[in-house]
Amino acid sequence: MKMKTHKGAKKRFFVTESGKVMCMPAGKNHLNYGTSGRKRQKLRKKVRVFPGQEKAIRRLLIRDRRPLNPRTPGMSKNRLVLVSEQPLAAEAATVTA
Repeated sequence: MKMKTHKGAKKRFFVTESGKVMCMPAGKNHLNYGTSGRKRQKLRKKVRVFPGQEKAIRRLLIRDRRPLNPRTPGMSKNRLVLVSEQPLAAEAATVTA
């Protein structure tokens, strides 16, 4: 059977480049008319998930998580570099001339 990501967890959690599991803090969805602006401003920031829960959340994000060691070459989206097998036509013309 194919391993699939838990869609509810995918909407609530994400993994950073350095491998930390982050989420939005609780307490911002409703009944905020009595809270101060500074409190609402702090609730906009992402917070790190408690380290004891990271393993379980990574298991739910099985297909969407990044590797535990982000410095593995070629694994991160930003560090992946595709090299063309064949040279471009302009480069081929300068090589043959």
